[in-house]
Order: sequence, then C-alpha cells, then structure tokens
Amino acid sequence: MDEELENRLARVVERLRRLRQGPETERDRARRQMRERVLAELPRLESRIISVMAEFNDTLAATDMGLRMTRSNHTPVAEAVYTIEASGLAGAEPVLVLIAEAQGRVRAMLERDHHRALVDTVDIFDLDKARLAGLVLLMLEAHAGH
Repeated sequence: MDEELENRLARVVERLRRLRQGPETERDRARRQMRERVLAELPRLESRIISVMAEFNDTLAATDMGLRMTRSNHTPVAEAVYTIEASGLAGAEPVLVLIAEAQGRVRAMLERDHHRALVDTVDIFDLDKARLAGLVLLMLEAHAGH
C-alpha cells in the first residue's frame, strides 16, 4: 500500500474510532454518575432500614420476637443486599431481601425455601420509612399466614 493511501486509511480509522467511542463514553459516564449517586445514598438507605427495624423491634420485644438485618456489599448483581429476618418465630422464613442496584432501583423480595417472589421495585431515592415499614409488615404477615 502506498504512503498516501496508508495515511488516508489511518485518518479514517481514527475518525471512526472517535465516532464509536463518543456515545459509549457518554453512556458510561451516565452509568458511573448514577452508580456514584446510589453509593452515596446507601448509608441513608441503611439508616432508614435500621430506624424502621428499631420501631418494629420496640413493639416485638414484649413477645420475645425481633428483626435483624444482614448486609452484603458489592455483589455481582447489586451494590448492596439487605436481608431482614424475624427471630423468635417457629420458622425463619420468609425473609425480606432488599437489593439495591447500581441503576438506582431497589427490588424487594420475599424469600422462602431459596425461592424469591418480587413484591416491589422502587427508586432508591423514593424508598422512605413508610414504604419500608410496609415491606417489613408484609414479611411479618407472611409469617402469620396472611
């Protein structure tokens, strides 16, 4: 290949590379920014969960029952996974599993016998204490057979 043709080809390849990377870079930046917002929100979400659990535990304490939470960070499918379970009951299941995703969604599921049923999906920034309390109550109702 002669030198002029090689130079033209190199310029075209460079332009094509820039065109291809442009939208991907913007998309990647948007994903990264959302993930950073979600990571910044996780401590507040955990605080809301703990607050709701404390309110429930105040009521449940008289019956020798309670709620406890375990957390996993940075799993392959989520930024954080919160598992809330009731203690002092005949059976340990179902448990409430809250999965916070990098895209900003929190999926709430009831898990029993290693099977999960989706009960709600909500934006992490909209998941307030009232909605969390409703999810915890749903889990307790499942224990009670409702």
